[in-house]
Amino acid sequence: MRLGVQSLAAVAVLIAFPAGAFTPLAFFWIVGLTNAYNFMDGIDGIAGGQAVVAGLAWGLFGMLAQQPLIAMLGLLIAGSSAGFLMHNWQPARIFMGDVGSAFLGFTFASLAIMEWPNLRLTAAGVLVVWPFVADAAFTFVRRALRGERVMEAHRSHIYQRLNQRGLSHAAVSSIYIALAAGGAVAALFLIDHVVLQMP
Repeated sequence: MRLGVQSLAAVAVLIAFPAGAFTPLAFFWIVGLTNAYNFMDGIDGIAGGQAVVAGLAWGLFGMLAQQPLIAMLGLLIAGSSAGFLMHNWQPARIFMGDVGSAFLGFTFASLAIMEWPNLRLTAAGVLVVWPFVADAAFTFVRRALRGERVMEAHRSHIYQRLNQRGLSHAAVSSIYIALAAGGAVAALFLIDHVVLQMP
């Protein structure tokens, strides 16, 4: 049922913002990141920290592209996530849950599709969440190659293994936040306001 609802939501986005020949890839991207974000919400601070970085980045993207709605949405996500993070940092007193993490994954995926066919902004939207995308994709492929049931719960994500090796939740989350920030800086270079031309 969850996958069905996610698929319908992805279709709604693609009807509103068609991706042409890339529609199947865009559909997979939206559903995939929605679930990847949920999978990555497994230790204190990691999902909230990623949302702060990505939200701030989208706020800047919107300003550079002179799209106030995109900028406002990004900054609202960043601000609300920062407030949440104050209570979710190790030791966490509140938790995001599936609804919060799926919402963030869906929103960040949809923002990238909304900017199609501006390839710079679409690519920038991937760069700001690349640690979650890379970890989730690597873990999924590795488990599939080992013949494991990829849809079953597990604790073999890279971030989980780092924690199992003795790094605290705060340390692992800080690493992922730093990686996301690096992706955001790279994305800003990619869409430098001198060369950015909105269609």
